[in-house]
Amino acid sequence: MAVNLSNLNKVLPAKVAKKGSKRRNVTDKGRHDRISEELSKCNSAEEIAKLGMRFGLSEQEVRNRAKSAPNFGQYRMVVGNRCRGIANKIAKAKQRHQTLTLQDAAYPKKGQKTTKKTTKKTTKKTTKKKK
Repeated sequence: MAVNLSNLNKVLPAKVAKKGSKRRNVTDKGRHDRISEELSKCNSAEEIAKLGMRFGLSEQEVRNRAKSAPNFGQYRMVVGNRCRGIANKIAKAKQRHQTLTLQDAAYPKKGQKTTKKTTKKTTKKTTKKKK
C-alpha cells in the first residue's frame, strides 16, 4: 500500500540554493554517518517522510512531526535524530545477541526492557551530635 505524502511538500517547502537549481543548501559541517548521507539525498519533505517510514516510523508520526515543525530544516533534523535513535537501539540489541525489528525499536511495547538506565537515589545518613 503506497502512502501519499506529497501534501507535506506544501506544508514544509524546501529552499533551493539558486534560481533554477533543484538542490538545496547543505552544510558540510555536521555528522558523517549513513543516516546523514541518506538525508542529504532528500530534497523534499515527502522524501524525508518516506525515509523515516523506512526506519519504522508510522505515517501518523511523520505527519505530526511535519505539522509541528516550524521549517524544513527542523523537520529534517527531528526525523534524522529519530532514525539515529532507532538505529542505535538496534545496534545495542545486536551487541546483546538479540534481534530487534525496526517497528519494535521505534515503538517499544510496554513492559519491554528499554536501554534507558536509571540511577539509584542515595541519601546521606546523618548522626546526631551528643552533648
